[in-house]
Amino acid sequence: IHKTVIFVRHGQAVHNIVEERVKEQAAREAEACGHAKDSTEFQALVKEARLAALRDEALRDAALSELGKAQVLDAKHRLEHMIDGPRPLPQPTAVLVSPLFRTLQTASILFPEHPKMQVSRVLCERNTGLPCDLCSDQSRAAHSFPHIDFDHDLSPQSCSVCSSECKEDALDVRCRSASLAKVLQRMEDQTIAVVSHKGFLRELERGPL
Repeated sequence: IHKTVIFVRHGQAVHNIVEERVKEQAAREAEACGHAKDSTEFQALVKEARLAALRDEALRDAALSELGKAQVLDAKHRLEHMIDGPRPLPQPTAVLVSPLFRTLQTASILFPEHPKMQVSRVLCERNTGLPCDLCSDQSRAAHSFPHIDFDHDLSPQSCSVCSSECKEDALDVRCRSASLAKVLQRMEDQTIAVVSHKGFLRELERGPL
């Protein structure tokens, strides 16, 4: 079976801004304490500061930042150019999207009013147990994105990767990403857009791809 799959990572989200700011501040403080950038102490201090910031419940299922929305609009124009260009890319007849808010926003901006947009849990970010990587109330998300189908998820996952009880390491995500092929094979569409996350796409590239 030959299909065209367009992979998209979401735009910058609010938690990404917090994460970068805290990492920069922790790095300055670690250097001020005399720790070299390549030292174990330096890395540990930055990591702990980052994790402490991301444990904030206010960041649960974080939305896109204003920059993130602009990034997606730019990607939309680039994709349109690829579809309408001299060597045209096929128009996706289906869009699969992770159920996290930032990916739902990304898909909605990138493919406004697309008639066949479906949530797929298999595309979730790696479940670290941190609020930013956990889904919010799906009924609220379905209300915010009525054009997206939340009811016909083709994912073969029995465990909800949006549950804090289902933490994953990189290998878990790589194994999960392998099931995307089964989802794509079950679809009649020949050109499919997949809107997901850095962690998922990285392990997909390192493993199945």
